[in-house]
Amino acid sequence: MRQFPEPLDLTKVRVYPLATRASLSTIEQILVDPTSSAKNCDTASLKQIHDCAKRIRVAREKDASVILMYGAHLIKNGAMELVNALVRGGWVTHLATNGAGTIHDWELAFLGRTEENVKKNVATGTFGTWDETGKYTHLALLAGALSSEGYRTNTRFKNGSLNNRSIR
Repeated sequence: MRQFPEPLDLTKVRVYPLATRASLSTIEQILVDPTSSAKNCDTASLKQIHDCAKRIRVAREKDASVILMYGAHLIKNGAMELVNALVRGGWVTHLATNGAGTIHDWELAFLGRTEENVKKNVATGTFGTWDETGKYTHLALLAGALSSEGYRTNTRFKNGSLNNRSIR
């Protein structure tokens, strides 16, 4: 029979208020304005962008769904308003992300800042120990499961917005 390790002693786990954590990025520092001029990119990347845009246009002309799958770097690099514009314009119909994408989006909406110093916080044993981030994202997961709506952080996407924090 397989031996399993002893369960963790959760009485030794400590969580801390998110507001006490030093964050590397604020929403004001990173947010990209979708109406600003695009930065230059190499020819190969530009071709990929044009090909992707064409495929999205063709899909939407056929009333097909378009899913944008992304990781945390889209959020950490401030592209939320770009995504919002794609959703509001009807170009993107569904979003899918990973846990880190959800965490950064939630922290920016809740506190206006995100991204901890991984090296420093791992060394001090505080990496990922932020009370509100864990508490509220897990409550949202539970609420989504109980309402048969699946994994989502809240209803903000129904209103055409990826991040519900307004900075205008």
